[in-house]
Amino acid sequence: MGNKLHALALSQGLCRKKKLFTKKGRVELAGLTLGLWASRRRAELLKLLDQLESPIAELDRAVLEEAERREDAVLLMTHPGIGPVTSLAFVLTIGSVTRFCCSRKLVSYLGLNPSEDSSGGGREPSANRAIPCCAGCWWKQRKKQRSAILLCGRAISG
Repeated sequence: MGNKLHALALSQGLCRKKKLFTKKGRVELAGLTLGLWASRRRAELLKLLDQLESPIAELDRAVLEEAERREDAVLLMTHPGIGPVTSLAFVLTIGSVTRFCCSRKLVSYLGLNPSEDSSGGGREPSANRAIPCCAGCWWKQRKKQRSAILLCGRAISG
């Protein structure tokens, strides 16, 4: 929904990124001269956005409350960039981190450490060899996630 509104704005030369959904950005978006169907689509998307704000805010509050009840989640939220959603998802997915002997096992459990199954030689981690071009983008995108999970695992395990 947000992407569609951004596309409408960009098609008219308005680039505000996250500021498009502020009061000033909404006024600019409403003031754009669009064709009949595009303006109708804009109105529908803005109406839908307004309808969804209240339930989303309620869910955000519920996630925050639940995260604040869990000691591990509160500890994770002390790290920059890790909020209630990420910390609660991590705690609920992993459970007790004491079941992992080291952070590498945790990363492997989450599937963020790709490896190769090959006959005759066993398994070798992909990190020890060059990554094929098609996997390079995936690997770079996952680097931040792997770093955050390693930090989380180390923070919880002490």
